[in-house]
Amino acid sequence: MFGHCGLVRPGMRRCAGGFTLVELMITIIVAFVLVALALPSFRDLIMSNHVTEATNGLLTDLNLARSEAVHRGTLVALVNTNGASSNNWSNGWSVVADSVFKNDGTFVDPADAVLHVAPGVDTASNYSISSKATVAAIGGGITPTDGVVIFTAQGNMVPKATSFDFNVCRPDSQPAKSKRITLVTSGMMTTTVGTGSSPAPGC
Repeated sequence: MFGHCGLVRPGMRRCAGGFTLVELMITIIVAFVLVALALPSFRDLIMSNHVTEATNGLLTDLNLARSEAVHRGTLVALVNTNGASSNNWSNGWSVVADSVFKNDGTFVDPADAVLHVAPGVDTASNYSISSKATVAAIGGGITPTDGVVIFTAQGNMVPKATSFDFNVCRPDSQPAKSKRITLVTSGMMTTTVGTGSSPAPGC
């Protein structure tokens, strides 16, 4: 650091401080090193926040479908934008009520009420959501598919659905840091970190 002194008025001197070029370069290099060290943690935080946001959005709409099924006394479903047979939910979903009481689990009648539409996740950045419906081998009624989660007027999933799993995946393909949503026949939902044991397609 250097100093420069100049006359302010007769009999008085004022000194101004400053940095040398070498000190300035060292400061810049240290700043770059600190940024480089912090960048991976910052990226990891951003990915975690995106996964948490997507998981919470999915849970909110699952709870909406369940509560509306009880309120309306009819089947209400979370329907995959990619189709009833698709296990890829990355492009979004809709909450749809069986307003005409067909009770066939299709949700394609023009009179069926669309209660909410969600856009999904940022597929351009390689975030993804996958699913798997586990179906009972015996029993009648509606057969669940990977692209539709159906709730009854009692707040349960349809009887043949023994469980339904979602994997909300990070773009860096780290199952241990991705999130899993599991539904059971009663309609209860749990969220866990890590998708390694999920029956849905892996992250």
